[in-house]
Amino acid sequence: MLRTEENLRREIRCEYRGGKGELDFLHLLEPSEYGNKGRLFARITLSAGGTLPYHTHNGDMEILYALEGQALLSEDGDTYLPFRAGDVSVVYSGSGHALRALPDSSFVYLAVVLYV
Repeated sequence: MLRTEENLRREIRCEYRGGKGELDFLHLLEPSEYGNKGRLFARITLSAGGTLPYHTHNGDMEILYALEGQALLSEDGDTYLPFRAGDVSVVYSGSGHALRALPDSSFVYLAVVLYV
């Protein structure tokens, strides 16, 4: 199955989960296309200075792969570490995370949320 970019679903979410800025989701596959084993497989662009507030995953896990730019990633809600293109983060069920894009550039990452 080949899906060209113009046939992918795009979704813009502003101030998602109470954060700042915009998240641009390009859904690479819909859940039904991977057996409903998860709820998200998307390339996401977090706008410059945007935030995704700390949240926990329960009953699912998220894999993030940084594609372009740099952000700050928190795995505990307090300490933020650099998250750069080529880095991978895994958030297991029962754990949480938060993201902050740097103020001068957007941050692009691949996100996969799978049910566990």
